[in-house]
Amino acid sequence: MKQQMSESTERADRVADAAINHDEAASAELAAKMAAFAQRVLNGERTADLFGIGDGFIDDAVAQAYQFYGVKSFDKAETLLRGVMALDATRAYPHLLLGDILLQKSDYGAAMKQFERAHELNPEDGEILAKLGEAKLRAGHADEANRFLLAAIDVLPSGSQHHKRSSVLQNIAQCSSRETSAAGHP
Repeated sequence: MKQQMSESTERADRVADAAINHDEAASAELAAKMAAFAQRVLNGERTADLFGIGDGFIDDAVAQAYQFYGVKSFDKAETLLRGVMALDATRAYPHLLLGDILLQKSDYGAAMKQFERAHELNPEDGEILAKLGEAKLRAGHADEANRFLLAAIDVLPSGSQHHKRSSVLQNIAQCSSRETSAAGHP
């Protein structure tokens, strides 16, 4: 036991001595590694790639978040989704799922932000268009909601659940927009 402690102490002393003596080779190597890492960050590399986290891990985390979402454990799902987005900001689905959670929590502004980010990443996705339209409608932006819901109706498969829901919401948005216009509010 004493021998292990003394070996650990000796190793720590050597590391400290090297740092104190400014081991130029070690400093140059560390500076090169830091510069390479900084360049990767500046090039916009995903955080997951920077730390060697594979897509399989991220896919598993998203699947687990969806399972939490399915049983209405929204806080657990939200935690996982925020972690996924920190690792890989290029995936639309985590933003879509988090937006839906926030929509169900009646946090329409935050939901819109997540749906807008998902829309930036995947502008032709019908479900994203539908959810963005729904969030805008619930937040009182009927004209914008109408535009997104019409776009969703155009790309969603006719007769699908999302198509039917988008059609109903689009009718509500259109009526709401007319009422707002008739009342003299733009």
